[in-house]
Amino acid sequence: MEKNDYFNKALSSFTQDFASGDAIRHLTDLGYSIPDIKERLDYPIPIGKIKEIVWQHLLKQKIILLENPQTASDIKAIYIKETDAMGRTSFRRVEERVELTARSYAVCDFGRCIYRNKEEFVKSLEALDKKDRDYIENLQWPLHIVYHLMDDRMSRIAKVLQLEIV
Repeated sequence: MEKNDYFNKALSSFTQDFASGDAIRHLTDLGYSIPDIKERLDYPIPIGKIKEIVWQHLLKQKIILLENPQTASDIKAIYIKETDAMGRTSFRRVEERVELTARSYAVCDFGRCIYRNKEEFVKSLEALDKKDRDYIENLQWPLHIVYHLMDDRMSRIAKVLQLEIV
């Protein structure tokens, strides 16, 4: 790839994120599914890019975890104000581990289920209402177990699909 190709790709990514990234993240926080988000955007953006932004946002917000929440921890940064003998003030960053076990997560193996037999998986989702089904069908589930925060939506989904809770 030439320099211009890298630059053009980075510029395109920046432009799309600037035009729609915050709107996509905001609509995700409001509980919209990916098809609903696409309908509400003013700037045309490919559905694949929307899926990517939504997935990264869910990971960043700790709504979806890639590792077991019982063994996972989050790093929280705090800043300590220090004053030296000359009276100069500085701040020192200190990181501390915060356990994530205070929150409940559903065990989701949707990626492998889709990979094994998509028709059977889609059929199993028919018991869900349309918005919950759209949510599950349109996320980019990896081919391993992930953990989804037990919010209102996931509580409904877990109840219907009988998902394990940790």
